[in-house]
Amino acid sequence: MESTVDRPRLSVQHRVLYAECDPFGVVYNVNYLIFFEHARVELMRAQGLSYRELKERGYEMPIIETGARFKKPADYDDLITITAICVKQTRTRLFIEYEVTRENELLTTGFTNHVLVTREGELRRFPDWLAEVFERRPQA
Repeated sequence: MESTVDRPRLSVQHRVLYAECDPFGVVYNVNYLIFFEHARVELMRAQGLSYRELKERGYEMPIIETGARFKKPADYDDLITITAICVKQTRTRLFIEYEVTRENELLTTGFTNHVLVTREGELRRFPDWLAEVFERRPQA
């Protein structure tokens, strides 16, 4: 696998809400997709393009594949860090990996694969201006 050390990345923190947990106080698995989205849209924003701006230009980036590996649970009131890493981009796909940690302890890893479509749902190649966004270093 390709090294992600030099790839664009951004971390966000989140305090786990009671509403995000199952009856045992453990984060319910589907909420990790929401955590991933939070980190992903903030990474885009830090790279100079908000998701709202992408939509205003007539594009969407739907997820066509996703997955997660749960190593340890996150619990109610934990302060977790979600890191999004632009792992790879081709002319037609964007691959992002995620790490969820609590005090530097790895809890969950995951990924999303995206394509670019128009408002009408037509598949498109990433135009150069958009491809450049995912190659930039995030602006703090």
